[in-house]
Amino acid sequence: MEDYQKRYTYHGYYELKGALKGNSVVAQQFGPNIVKFKDGTKIHFVLPPFKLNGLLFGARTIEFQGSIVFTDEKNDLEAKIAMYENPSMFSRNLHPSDHFE
Repeated sequence: MEDYQKRYTYHGYYELKGALKGNSVVAQQFGPNIVKFKDGTKIHFVLPPFKLNGLLFGARTIEFQGSIVFTDEKNDLEAKIAMYENPSMFSRNLHPSDHFE
């Protein structure tokens, strides 16, 4: 995929693996994602696991779990974004599901 001004391209592939858990599916896309910029810089990342809730009843939501790490080897940079995870299914969420840590 390429942006219309040809500043970057995005490519990759993945295999989706998941498990049905009651009213939810927990899954992850395994495979590389690469964004290549005009100057040759490449950013690599792998998507974290996600939970799809509300398959049979309730609100249907998708929540990423864990962390996503972006790596730029050319410039020796790494960024990690940790997603908020509710500590227990029996406790009240302290933050909305799209909260970053």
